[in-house]
Amino acid sequence: MSISYISAKKKQGIDELMSLLEKLDLICEKRLSTSELNNFLTQTLNKHPHPNKNGRSVKIKYITQPKIRPSHFVVFSNYPSYIKDSYKRYLINEIRKKFNLNGVPIRMDFRGSDNPYKLKK
Repeated sequence: MSISYISAKKKQGIDELMSLLEKLDLICEKRLSTSELNNFLTQTLNKHPHPNKNGRSVKIKYITQPKIRPSHFVVFSNYPSYIKDSYKRYLINEIRKKFNLNGVPIRMDFRGSDNPYKLKK
């Protein structure tokens, strides 16, 4: 995140601020494909997998970006309620690093995915 100092009285820093805002606007328009995000997710999960909860393996299956303003990501998992807040922050910070989204607000939702074998016996 950049800091820009301005002075309305001396009329200083306005051009730098406008330049910074234009750059930030371009970054906010960034649309990431699901395949890019899933490749990122695979690398991130290999580096630091989510710990098990109550003996159950928490599987994070895939990620997508349905909206760009604000940057909104949806992560699908078998047990979304088991994902810790610290791990959510970790994923958001890794997305910021990987895709250069510094200064952009990121919203991330976690949803459950259907188990195709749930009704079969």
